[in-house]
Amino acid sequence: MSGRLRITESKALLAAAIDGFGVLQGPADFLQPAIAAGELAPLLREFEIPAQQMHLLCPVDRQRTAKLRCFIDAAVAYFAPPEQR
Repeated sequence: MSGRLRITESKALLAAAIDGFGVLQGPADFLQPAIAAGELAPLLREFEIPAQQMHLLCPVDRQRTAKLRCFIDAAVAYFAPPEQR
């Protein structure tokens, strides 16, 4: 996207959209509270943004402890598409 205002921090981007600086594109779960509060209104409801890959990385020599495995499982479940949750 291009425009006069460029923001890379999600909360600042949300605040700018709420203050009327333009349109924003973001994850539904992040935007839902502002939509529910009537601060933002969805546009192009029928348009679906292509999914993007996400990677979890750790050092190669790191042992996969139970704590790390639990985090990986929780992250995979949290970021799974809604139909797979």
